[in-house]
Amino acid sequence: EHLPALLSPFRDVSKIRYDYPLILFSRHSQYRDQHAEPLSSFLKEHIDSFAPGDNSARILKDNLGWLEVAIRNEIDGLEGPQQLQPLIEQASRALQQHLALSEENAASLQSDLTQMSEGIHAKDQLLPYDRYTTIHLMIHLVHGRFHARWDTFEEELKTLSRQLNQLLDVERHKQGDDAETLERSIGSNASHFNTDILSTLMPQQSATVQMPEERRKRIEQAAAILEEFEPNPIQVRFIHSGDFTGPWDKHPEHFETIVDSDPCSKAAALFDTQAEALATLFAACRIARLEVDNHYDAVVHDPWFENFGWEAFSEEELLLVPATVALESSLRLAGEGMSAFSKLLNSGRPIQILTRIKGHGNPAAAEAEPFHDFRLELGYIATAHRQCYVSQTSAARYQHLMRGFLEATEIPRTGVHLINTGMQDELILQEADPHLIGSNVQKARKQFLMDPWMVSGAALEGRVHPFFRINPKKGDTFSERMDFSVNPQAEKDWAIHPFSYRNDAGEMEHTELAFTFADYALLIPQLRNHFRQIPEGFGSEMLTPIAEYLTLSDEAAFARVPFVWTVNEENELHKVVVSRELVLASKDRLNYWHTLQELSGVRNPHAEEAVNEANLLAEAKRNSAISELNAAHETALSTLRNNATTEVMGKLAQVLMGMDLQQGFNATPAAATTTATPTTATATETATEEVTEVAAEETTPEPAIEVSEDPWIDSILCTTCNDCLAINPQMFVYNDDKQAY
Repeated sequence: EHLPALLSPFRDVSKIRYDYPLILFSRHSQYRDQHAEPLSSFLKEHIDSFAPGDNSARILKDNLGWLEVAIRNEIDGLEGPQQLQPLIEQASRALQQHLALSEENAASLQSDLTQMSEGIHAKDQLLPYDRYTTIHLMIHLVHGRFHARWDTFEEELKTLSRQLNQLLDVERHKQGDDAETLERSIGSNASHFNTDILSTLMPQQSATVQMPEERRKRIEQAAAILEEFEPNPIQVRFIHSGDFTGPWDKHPEHFETIVDSDPCSKAAALFDTQAEALATLFAACRIARLEVDNHYDAVVHDPWFENFGWEAFSEEELLLVPATVALESSLRLAGEGMSAFSKLLNSGRPIQILTRIKGHGNPAAAEAEPFHDFRLELGYIATAHRQCYVSQTSAARYQHLMRGFLEATEIPRTGVHLINTGMQDELILQEADPHLIGSNVQKARKQFLMDPWMVSGAALEGRVHPFFRINPKKGDTFSERMDFSVNPQAEKDWAIHPFSYRNDAGEMEHTELAFTFADYALLIPQLRNHFRQIPEGFGSEMLTPIAEYLTLSDEAAFARVPFVWTVNEENELHKVVVSRELVLASKDRLNYWHTLQELSGVRNPHAEEAVNEANLLAEAKRNSAISELNAAHETALSTLRNNATTEVMGKLAQVLMGMDLQQGFNATPAAATTTATPTTATATETATEEVTEVAAEETTPEPAIEVSEDPWIDSILCTTCNDCLAINPQMFVYNDDKQAY
C-alpha cells in the first residue's frame, strides 16, 4: 500500500509509543489533579517516586518497556475503560515468568512490583483509544468536577441550615422552653436528659419583642427546603439520536443516556427541567444568607424570588446543574438540525454539544461526493455565535481535548466540541471500483486501514482539522479569546518536514516535503480513486509538488500537473498525480486555514499591510531627513568654500600690497651674455640711475603695511608638496583631506 512519504516510517504503529492507553485517575487517587496521563509516562514517574536513582528498582526499570507492552496486549481489542489494578497485577505475574530470575532477584522484583501496585487506587482505570474515547473522557472529567463542586456546596447547605435553626430556636426560647425546644437546643445529647421534666423546671416567661410572623414562616420554609434536599445521583445526561449507540452507554450510577430525534432541542428542555428543580433550593440558600445577615427586605426581595429562574443563577449555581451533553451527527447539524443548533448556541445554557468530524468529509454533502461543494465548516459557524465556547480538537491529542472540556464546563456558556477521531469505516472494494494507485491492489478485499490515532494526527498536520479554542470569557477580541497554539508550524501554509531517500545511484538525498491535504487523502480508502501512479522512469518539468502548485496563478498552473510523493510496502519512492477535484479541495482547505490564521493573528493581512505602510512611512521620513541634512551640508560646505576663497584672496592681496617692490627693481639682473661690452653696461647703469632719481623725486613714499611674520598656511590651497613638513614637522600636519594646516 502507498503511504505519504513522510508517514512511511510509521507504517507499523505497534512499534511506536504514543499517548494511549490513558490512565484515568479517580477522585480518590493521589494523582487526581492530573485527571489523566499516558501509561508509559505514569509508570516511569510513579516508580521514580518510590525508587529514585538509576540503581534503585533496577530490574523493574530495565523491564518497564516489556511490562508496558504486556499491558497494551491485555487490552488490545477492548473498548472503554478497564480497571487498572488487575491489569498491572496480571502483567507483573507475566513479567516474573518471563524473566525466571533467581529467588533473591525475584523477591526484589516482586517487592518493587507490589510497591508500584499499591500506589494505584482501586478505582483508577485504563482507557484505550477507540470510537468512544471522547465520551469516556467527558464522563470522567464531569464525574470528578461534579463531586468536588457538590461536596463544597453541601457543606454550605449544612452551615446555612444550622444557622437558620439557631434563629428559630431563639424565637422558641422567647415563647418559653417546652420539651421540644429544649430537645432541639441540647442537640445530640438530648438522650441523656428528660426534657419533659426539665421543661417544667425552667421559668416560662415570654419575651416582649418577637420575630414577625411573616419572617418566621419564611425562615421555616427555607430551613425545611435545605433539610429535605437530596442531591441527584445522575451527574451527566447524554442525548443522542441513536447514532452513538454502543458499549459506552451501559449505565453506571452517575450518568444516563436519552435517545431523541432532536438532541439539541431535547438538551435545552432537559436543562430547563433540571434547573427549575434546583431553583427552589438556590432561592432558599439565598434567602437563608439574607436572613442570617438580617438583610432581607420583603419589598425588594419578595418579587425577585417569585420570578427566580435559571437566568438569575450565579455562575457557581449554574455549574451545579447536572451536566447535559448533546451528541450530534455533523450531517444533522449541517442540515435539519442547524436551526436548533444555532438557537442553543445563542441561549447561554451551559450545555455541551459533541460532534464527530470526518476530516475528509463535508457535513453538507453526501458521503460519496465530499468534494462536490465547498466544505461547510461547523467550527466557523459556531464561532459566529459570539457567546459560546468553541473547541475544534481530537481525541488523539488528549491534553488539548481535556483542556477544552475543562474550560467549557467551568463557564456558564454553551460549549461546542468538534472532534476528529481518525476512525474509518471498513470498506470492501469491488471489481467495478475505479482504478486505484498501484497495479498490485487486489480487488474484493478489505482496503488498507491505518491506525486511527495516526490518521487523526495526520489530520492536524495536513490542515485538515486545525485545532483551536475560543473562550468568550477571556475577552472581546479574537486575540484574547482564541487559542491557536497547538497547530504545527502555524505561521506557514503547510507543515514542512525533512525527508531523506536514496537515489538511483544509491546516494542519500536530503530534502524537505510539505504535508498537505492531498497527502492526508492517501490515508482514506474512499479517496484513493483521486490518485494515479506515474510510471517509473517517466519525468517531466511540468510535474509540480502540490504544495508549490497551489501557490501558482491560474495561468501558470494550467500547464502543470500536481503530484505527491508516496512510499509503497517495498519502501520504494513514487510520484502519484492528483485529481482536479482533490486539488480544488486542497485549495479550499488552505483558504480556511488562512481564515483561521487571520482570526488568531498568526498571519493577518491587515496587520501586515499596516506594518508595511508604517515601514514605508518611516522610510520616507528617514529619506526626507537625510535629504534635508545633505542639502544643509552642501549649503554649509558651499558657504565655507566661498568664505575660505574670500579670506585667502584677501590675505593674498594684503601680502601683495605689503611687498617692497623697490627692492625688486633695485635688484641687479643677471647678465644677458658673457660678451657684453663695458661701454654698454656703463651706459645702462647711468640711464638707470637717472630714471631712479626722477622717479624718487616724482613719487611720494606711502606708509609700509605691517605683515605678520607668524607662520601660516592656507589649507584649502595646499598641494601636498610636503615642503612645510620638511621645514618643521612639529608645527605642520595633514588633515583628513591630505592638506596641511
